[in-house]
Amino acid sequence: MTAMPVRVIKDADGHTVSIQPTVKAVFRKEDGSLQQVDYPPITDAPIQFSGGGGVTSTHPVKQDDEGIALFMARSMDAWHQQGGTQAQIDARVADLSDAVY
Repeated sequence: MTAMPVRVIKDADGHTVSIQPTVKAVFRKEDGSLQQVDYPPITDAPIQFSGGGGVTSTHPVKQDDEGIALFMARSMDAWHQQGGTQAQIDARVADLSDAVY
C-alpha cells in the first residue's frame, strides 16, 4: 500500500490530523471466506501543504474532509520529530503509522 483514501476525524493543530481510512482491509479466514474489517484510525499524520521558494500554500483542514493519505516507504518517526536528515529508528516499510495527509 502506498496511498489510501481517508476522512479527517480530528484536526489537531493545523499541522497534523487524525484520519480514518475509508476502505476496508480484507482478510481470508481459516474456512476460506473473506472478512472485511476497518483499518484503525491513524493519529498525528503530518499535513503536506504545497510549498517552494520560501512560500507555502495552506488552507483549513476540518473534521470530515476527505483526501488521500500517502504512506512513506520507510519509518519517518525521527524525521517527524526532528526534521532534517535522520536515521530510521526501525525497519518497517509502508506502515500505517508513516502516513502523510
